[in-house]
Amino acid sequence: HLEQFALMTRMFYKVVKEIVLSSNLEIEQSSQIRRMDVGEVMEVLQGPMLDPSVGVYRIKGKALKDAAAGWVTVAGNKDVTFLLPGGNVLKVVAPTELEEDSKDTDGKDVVHQLKVGDVLEVLDWTRTSRSTSGLTHIKGRLQGHDGAVGWAAISSSSGTPLLA
Repeated sequence: HLEQFALMTRMFYKVVKEIVLSSNLEIEQSSQIRRMDVGEVMEVLQGPMLDPSVGVYRIKGKALKDAAAGWVTVAGNKDVTFLLPGGNVLKVVAPTELEEDSKDTDGKDVVHQLKVGDVLEVLDWTRTSRSTSGLTHIKGRLQGHDGAVGWAAISSSSGTPLLA
């Protein structure tokens, strides 16, 4: 039950406008780690906290794409929103497989054939280390149907989005 509680208390934000991941809560004392692209998901580790130097709220988090950790502004002081809560539910945007193992790239152990419009609740994230394309996979539970649980790639090896 502890694992279920931890899963329920995890918070995710989705990038809705390109933003910089930086090294410090206070923007003026930060160095840039990297840019975060629209659609990326970040797990909150701390915050939101106010950056008193510029008057914006920032969160410390970990990018699920590559595990890069740092601070990101949630919304700017000119009504610009960079992050919105979410990212723990993904919709299938191209047919793909729900597989038993995150490292199954040859489709041997297919749990369920996913169709466009299916919805997955994200249970875990991983980056396929042996893959040269560095594919990110999620462990998800299929909503409705039989509640099948398995791993699915976020995008194809050619970069085509499969889940959004």
